Amino acid sequence: MALWRRRVRLLIAVLALAFAAVVARQLRPRVPVPPHLPSARTDPAAVAEVTDGRLERITFSRQDVSVDFRRQLLYPDGSMKLFAVKIKTDERGGTRTFTVTGNEGHVGEKESVLTLDGDVQVVASDGLTVRTEHATYDGRDGFVRAPGPVQFSRGRTKGSGLGMTYDKNRDVLDVLQNAVLSIAPDSNGAGGTEITSAAVEFARRDRYTRFDNGVRIVRGGETIEAGNATAYLTEDGERIDTLDLRDNARITVPGAAAGGLQSLAGSTMNLKYGSDGQARQ
Repeated sequence: MALWRRRVRLLIAVLALAFAAVVARQLRPRVPVPPHLPSARTDPAAVAEVTDGRLERITFSRQDVSVDFRRQLLYPDGSMKLFAVKIKTDERGGTRTFTVTGNEGHVGEKESVLTLDGDVQVVASDGLTVRTEHATYDGRDGFVRAPGPVQFSRGRTKGSGLGMTYDKNRDVLDVLQNAVLSIAPDSNGAGGTEITSAAVEFARRDRYTRFDNGVRIVRGGETIEAGNATAYLTEDGERIDTLDLRDNARITVPGAAAGGLQSLAGSTMNLKYGSDGQARQ
């Protein structure tokens, strides 16, 4: 009988200790859990912020257009800012691609024009590269427009100017003012050329380059000047096949040998070039 009582007392003591432990745990002060705070937006005026995204792909009859960005800010008026923005178009069939990048972009409400600022680069799949600090891309007509200084290059040609438009649908680059071009010699050391012109148009697909409102071309020891000129390129687009000069055309060869051509002038001239880069006719 005494053994039974001792066991009951022991069980009651264990239960009492367990109950006391539970009560003590419940009465212990709780450590407050810090509330979850949303990440602060980098611009308090923005209503939303998105990172690493892509705007809706727009599909036209011949090409697809996508806009990727590192960061996007959306504003109450429907406008948006994009950072580390990249616009890419792919022509149907994969024959050509066209990319525009910039540090920052801005699009107004229901607008098709994207304004780009900071290290803007235009790169076409044929190797053409254009650089400027400020430009716009208009999705309605496929034009990139830049009002300020630009630098451009493709293959052996590089140059600069003030203001440009690039029509990606026709693959035509227009430098609007103060165009300066330098063409490096080919692998045989021929064809090195320096050109200045008030304005120039490069039509790569149609293989011609047009110089307007005064042009001066220095190549191979001769100087060519005219009011306007059009250079038609060979099939590979790497050298001049024919050069048409208009409006007070003039060719001078400083230091020409005795009996050699020293100068030639006329209202218009048409020069045909051979594979060595020298005029034949």
